[in-house]
Amino acid sequence: MRKNILVIVALCLTSVNFHIASASTNLATIDCNAVSIPIKECLHKIITHVNALVTENNSLTEEVNQLRSDLAILQNKEAFHEFKIGGDPNYFYPVWFQDLSSCWAAGESRLTIARANVHADGQIKGSMVARFVYHGSGWGHQSDYLEMAINNSPGSAYVYSDFIADISLAYHSLPGLAVWLRGGLTYGYKGNCTQAPKFDVDNDLYIYGDLFFQKTNVIKTTVSNLKNKGWRQVRTTGGPANINDLIWGVIDSIRED
Repeated sequence: MRKNILVIVALCLTSVNFHIASASTNLATIDCNAVSIPIKECLHKIITHVNALVTENNSLTEEVNQLRSDLAILQNKEAFHEFKIGGDPNYFYPVWFQDLSSCWAAGESRLTIARANVHADGQIKGSMVARFVYHGSGWGHQSDYLEMAINNSPGSAYVYSDFIADISLAYHSLPGLAVWLRGGLTYGYKGNCTQAPKFDVDNDLYIYGDLFFQKTNVIKTTVSNLKNKGWRQVRTTGGPANINDLIWGVIDSIRED
């Protein structure tokens, strides 16, 4: 009877999704053939080993799943994603690019927004590449900074010469950057830790229930003056730890393209 029980348990073990070698090793430590060992005790030992193996298997499965998740995030970060903003091309709509929290802790986030093809969405609509390196305060931690370079197709030969109306390095606990982009056009983005952009052309932009940003038809002179000037750094003047302010400070030339 002991042998029959062991055979049944062994068959059950081999049907479980883990290494058979480990199961054999654990079973080898249990001498259930000894007459002095009660069947109940023998079964208890076997079940204990089975539970340990299942726990180990579950742990390995979690590690594999985490590695797959990390790989997917890495692949997503390295990819260039296109998105189209609807709405009125005479308005600029706030687009929220939220960072992964790990990038905030590292102190540097990088984001590129581009429409490199001047004919995207129609003949000679215009092109733009905007690059940002930044770190948000995150509810008053300070040490925030914003560096940017905005390049546009210049001149009146293009339908549009401006694609960005405003920029906000939010002070919310959510790390990220808000960029007001011209409506009705296609853009692409690539970032070292940027999640999918959020925008709403029909309503004000809400993030987790908070009114975040609203559309505008006014291009800030500060932003317009940044075009085709190489890299610039915005030295913020500080501000409250609210959800929607970048207090524009002194803009310095930090390097030329």
